[in-house]
Amino acid sequence: MIVLSSGDERERKLKERGGRSFVMTGCRTSLCNAVSIIRSIIAEMERRSWEKVYFAENESILKLSSHMIY
Repeated sequence: MIVLSSGDERERKLKERGGRSFVMTGCRTSLCNAVSIIRSIIAEMERRSWEKVYFAENESILKLSSHMIY
């Protein structure tokens, strides 16, 4: 399980109880956690040899994504 950290003491206790099944991002802010997620996605895309993000190539999904953001 990946814990999007905030620096809360309860996260450390959770990690101690869960052992290796818990991975902490080591972040204290939501921006840091967002960067961690994006880097993880990019690493997985490279591992799978993906060249492009699918939604950027599919016009209907791109429009929906833009609508949700704005």
